[in-house]
Amino acid sequence: VCCCVVCVLCTVPPMARLLALEKEKVEPRQRAFTVVRKERRSLEANSTMDGLRDLLEGTLGYQLPNELLPALSNGVVLCNLLNKLRPKTIPVIYAPPPAGQLSQGKSFRNVDSFLNGCMKVGIEESLVCSGSDILHGTNPLHVYITVKALLTNFSEIEVSV
Repeated sequence: VCCCVVCVLCTVPPMARLLALEKEKVEPRQRAFTVVRKERRSLEANSTMDGLRDLLEGTLGYQLPNELLPALSNGVVLCNLLNKLRPKTIPVIYAPPPAGQLSQGKSFRNVDSFLNGCMKVGIEESLVCSGSDILHGTNPLHVYITVKALLTNFSEIEVSV
């Protein structure tokens, strides 16, 4: 009788299976749960990126590159979004040269301007992502929450005016 939830090790003799589990310090059920959790996170990340892309493209009116996180990492798209919603919120946006990338310093300034602009227009600090979420793509869900809060804030303003 196999004790595994996922019968990956069934062909291995029982004693070798026990030694392998002790060596890994991971139970089969825990291993199966980890695989499922990783798959779920991957699906959530893809869904988040699709939702973020839809929000940005719908508001800005142009198509973004296939690799969305690198396109957001210099802050230009996000600054343009904020300026589209409230013109001149960010007076200076550093754009990359036609044949190159934006320097790290200018990318940082764009991202910082976007984050400060979000708070300036009334987005709660708890809803504003961190600079590293944008610059390094560490948490796309936080970027999505910030963009969603920004768009929600401006849709409420339009309705109330």
